[in-house]
Amino acid sequence: MIEIIAFLDYKGHFGTKKTSWPPNSGMNLSLLQEVFLKSGFILRFEPFSSIDFKTNKYSGKYCLYTSSEDPGNYYKQFLENLVFGLKEKGAIIIPDYPYLLAHNNKVFMEILRDLKGLNELTNIKSKVIGTRQELKNYCIDFQYPIVTKPAFGSMSKGVKLSKNVKELLKNTKNISYSPNFFNDLKELKRKLKYNGYKRHSLYRKPFILQSFISELDHDWKVLVFGNNYYALRRATRPNDFRASGSGIFSFDNTLPEGLLDFAKNVFQLLNVPNVSLDIAFKNGTFYLIEFQAIYFGTTTIEKSPHFFTQSEGKWKIINIKSNLEIVYAESIINYINKELSENSYSRNGQEGY
Repeated sequence: MIEIIAFLDYKGHFGTKKTSWPPNSGMNLSLLQEVFLKSGFILRFEPFSSIDFKTNKYSGKYCLYTSSEDPGNYYKQFLENLVFGLKEKGAIIIPDYPYLLAHNNKVFMEILRDLKGLNELTNIKSKVIGTRQELKNYCIDFQYPIVTKPAFGSMSKGVKLSKNVKELLKNTKNISYSPNFFNDLKELKRKLKYNGYKRHSLYRKPFILQSFISELDHDWKVLVFGNNYYALRRATRPNDFRASGSGIFSFDNTLPEGLLDFAKNVFQLLNVPNVSLDIAFKNGTFYLIEFQAIYFGTTTIEKSPHFFTQSEGKWKIINIKSNLEIVYAESIINYINKELSENSYSRNGQEGY
């Protein structure tokens, strides 16, 4: 049997689950182990705190991990250090380390999008900005209206639409403000004392600029777990371009033609076991607004009365409610089995035949 190690956070939790009880307690650990065992995998849980980088015990081992959305991202940054260390010690991290960096970090998500360099990921224009001062060097070149997003956050918090330079500078002032009273006072003294001294910026919280897709009254949240696709139609609120966080959603039996094909292409390009995709559709073109491959919301899968799957090139609807732990475990199992199969194929010298 193949052993998989899953790392628990400081609360003893793994992953995220909307309907967990008590709230925010993650997935059912016993059920996860049961599902993995039925497919010939031993799932062993360890706390992150038990990791010892002086040993080689994780080399070549499949390792699952959780992330965090703690205020300030302090614990999440700690987890990034540990997961990077595991990868450096030869562990097979699922999903790969860059997707942890991209979780709840729209700056790196956009960088990762560009690094992939594929049309399905990059057909919407975005730019990452580190400080508001840097923005002033570029804002004259932007095409308005333009969407501004804080680097961290969810549910459209802080997301604004700017119709001109004046609105852009105003909106980014709010989301990038990073005060530190004592340091700011020291900087002011240095400015007065030293001629030509450039102060640290008061607006150092990074943010995203993204092209605006007009006249949309909804978008789609698509979760992919292995072969299962879950689609949620999210409507915008009156006089608001944002669909995420609106709370106005439906699980439609009929989807726009090509939506699932687009989602499948993105899923395969990212090469992850499961993913959350925010997709817009206009004039026959699909746009990937955002994506996450770890620790994303599970409402779409837990509340959906059905899911979609592809068989012999055709999409069909399966009118069955899904269990999150079962579908998650199956997506990991499929991912590992696929990797093992591809590695075996490569070792047998069949590449290119």
